[in-house]
Amino acid sequence: RNWSIGNGGSAFGNLTFAVSAAKNGNAGDATATNAMIITSSSNVGINTTTSSYKLQVDHGTAAQYASSIRNTADNLQLLLGTTTGGLLNIQGKTISSNAAYQIALNAEGGNVGIGTATPNSPLHVHADGIGIRLDGTANTTRKLFFRSTSTTNPAEIYADGTLRLWTEDAGTDIKLEPADDILMNPGGNVGIG
Repeated sequence: RNWSIGNGGSAFGNLTFAVSAAKNGNAGDATATNAMIITSSSNVGINTTTSSYKLQVDHGTAAQYASSIRNTADNLQLLLGTTTGGLLNIQGKTISSNAAYQIALNAEGGNVGIGTATPNSPLHVHADGIGIRLDGTANTTRKLFFRSTSTTNPAEIYADGTLRLWTEDAGTDIKLEPADDILMNPGGNVGIG
């Protein structure tokens, strides 16, 4: 047989599932691969002989995804693993074509915190120095886009070699608070104070 179910060599408590790739191999010998373990603490480990978490998936090849969570009805998957250079990566992709796909965080509500365990806004970044960085390729434009719940009067802060403030509505002023200390109106006039 090429598989075995046992206690993984422990005195009691653990349940292991081992396999052997060799024809007529014995999954109970030293050459077998431990495919999965359920520990006495109710932890589950895949591709490991132990598990310190409720679910632990080990993968021994660099720059590869270790797991995929799929919804076949939507043709979408969420991949977890590492990229070249040793960075942790969470990636959305389609199942059929393996093409990159969008990821939504807290789409049903709630806040996201980076560097903080108590986020107070939809995106709360706590950092010293540069908290958010926008990089482009070659001479592309980097933008921050602002819009109310309607589609009217969007505004942008963007850089294309020059830092610019921009609004789509020709009748909208650009103000720098407090108390409108600096006002730029659509006619090109600037008021200070």
